[in-house]
Amino acid sequence: MTTIRQEKYTIEQIKSCLLGMAVGDALGVPFEFETRGTFRASGYHCDTQHGGIPRVSRWSGIPWGAWSDDTSMALASMDAIVEAKGKLNSELMMRKFIQWWDAGENCSIEETPFGLGGCIDKAMSNYLAGMPIENCGGRNESENGNGSLMRILPMAFCNFSDDEIRQASAVTHAHEQSTEACVICINIARDLMRGIPFDDAVKTASEKTKVVVYKTLYDLLFVKDEEVVSTGYVVDTLRTALWCIHHTASYREAVLAAVNFGYDTDTVACVTGGLAGIIYGVGGPCGIPQPWIDATLRIQFIEEKCRIFSHTLFESAK
Repeated sequence: MTTIRQEKYTIEQIKSCLLGMAVGDALGVPFEFETRGTFRASGYHCDTQHGGIPRVSRWSGIPWGAWSDDTSMALASMDAIVEAKGKLNSELMMRKFIQWWDAGENCSIEETPFGLGGCIDKAMSNYLAGMPIENCGGRNESENGNGSLMRILPMAFCNFSDDEIRQASAVTHAHEQSTEACVICINIARDLMRGIPFDDAVKTASEKTKVVVYKTLYDLLFVKDEEVVSTGYVVDTLRTALWCIHHTASYREAVLAAVNFGYDTDTVACVTGGLAGIIYGVGGPCGIPQPWIDATLRIQFIEEKCRIFSHTLFESAK
């Protein structure tokens, strides 16, 4: 069982993670499902001399700076943990997800949810149809999208065991490839917050896991970029996010690398951005650029969520 003491971590670290997720998510949104090599994102939307709106964008009605389901569901997860006073409550988490999609809570554009994935839609429908919460998440190998990995990082700050992280994933994604991806991501994040070098954290996770598909995570840090596959498959998303961090030296470089692999740009950049936010923080030569934060929608809303979340975790740790 893996646990941490929440009081080791500060509100600034929580904010760096969540802002890293939201900015990466927003950077990737306009390029989602673009083919690798057909575009080149070289700056954020506020950098008018760099990058640009892709020729074809699935979300043509969504403005620059809007974050998607990835960040929305991370915030919904945080709401559930706050309401449960620092504990994990799967039913409450599912209800918060439904409130996001049906009532428009926790959106970058108020009351405008977008980006719902098929596995999450199915899990919510199962719950609303009366299925027990422990059976709602997809358990088939074909149901290993990245919809639980994209929202899991806030739980790195919680006093949750590996099995509880798996339970949180299983609300929507219950196959071992999805649940283990979440455990690995959380354990890497916790190691980073303890000051363990990134490569060492990935190597430990690769050696520790019992799920065969993740045994090569460390080795895959060293493949050439043409061997990197950036899809909505949870294994690809985790591998690509880790590769982007290993091959860059700043938040900006990491998330731009994630976006420029194309396809599931918002989610890969969200996961990359959350981990890179933990590593580099906000501002300075390597941290999340302040102009990128300022140009992202509803940042004060996210910061207030982080404050409440942090207060809840510190109180529950007493």
